[in-house]
Amino acid sequence: LKCVGSFQRVGDKIILLSKKQNIKTILITAFQEFNNSTAFIANLGIYLSRDAGKKVLIIDANLKNSNPALANVFHISDNTGLPEVFERKKTFKEAICKINENLDLLLSHNVSYRPISLLDSSFMSDLIREARDKYDFVFLDCSVNLKYDTEPVILSSLTDAVILVVNEGVDRFKDVQLAMQNLMQNGDRVSF
Repeated sequence: LKCVGSFQRVGDKIILLSKKQNIKTILITAFQEFNNSTAFIANLGIYLSRDAGKKVLIIDANLKNSNPALANVFHISDNTGLPEVFERKKTFKEAICKINENLDLLLSHNVSYRPISLLDSSFMSDLIREARDKYDFVFLDCSVNLKYDTEPVILSSLTDAVILVVNEGVDRFKDVQLAMQNLMQNGDRVSF
């Protein structure tokens, strides 16, 4: 990100689109794994919850990552969350980590099973639907390498919109365009 105002402009655009098109669930992913989409989503969540007064949930959908980026950004040592809800070890409510009055996290960590079994399940679509009813905005953070991983494509079919974080001047335009086409193949989605 070039400036702090980036996530504020995106946040304002999301608020406007939510009024016009009822957008509430948004996948945020990166063209390349190291484009720092997790920091972007954290700042976006803070901005919308604190400055705009919106009730926000961020779901960490990075199930391959042994280093839980979202937990690290918020300095949380216990990163139990999404996998434990999926495995029925915790309820959705028990797994929520409260950051401020309007910002909640559902953290994650590296799992021993194939992440696709969780992400491409009725559990995940039911969870997103339940969260959609409780929050103004639900963001899914899936910061894998879009060139090689299919998780964002699966999750894009469960959300209203997709934000693709790119590294300006580094990521090639044609590659980014192809990545967006792959993300949008599962239906009509709003893209940023």
